[in-house]
Amino acid sequence: IHFMIKHSLNERIILKPSFFYSRQDINREQIFNFQAEYFLNKKKKVFITSGLGYRLKDALLCSFGIKINNLECYYSYDINTSSLSKASSGLGGSEVSIIYNWNKKSNPKVKTKEIIQWKECPKYL
Repeated sequence: IHFMIKHSLNERIILKPSFFYSRQDINREQIFNFQAEYFLNKKKKVFITSGLGYRLKDALLCSFGIKINNLECYYSYDINTSSLSKASSGLGGSEVSIIYNWNKKSNPKVKTKEIIQWKECPKYL
């Protein structure tokens, strides 16, 4: 389950609180996240984004990125708050993401003529 609200604070700033929940067998993951986007150039679709989140009973999440048209680049860092911090020697974990979104155009729907057959109601009067 993923839930997000986009709220434009003004012409340049968008706030995006979100919630994510997943379950596989007995394992569950719940993430509360808050992102802010700042448009550097709205016409060219260039903006920076940063976020702060919390994976329940596991880690604090920090992220920073830039979006340029269809290309997105992010750096994020998980700070362990659970017993997993022993496995990472208290250092947490880094992640780099590079995303490209294709603007796939859907095929136009073929228009068909709708045939309606009318039946007159019988007159009882």
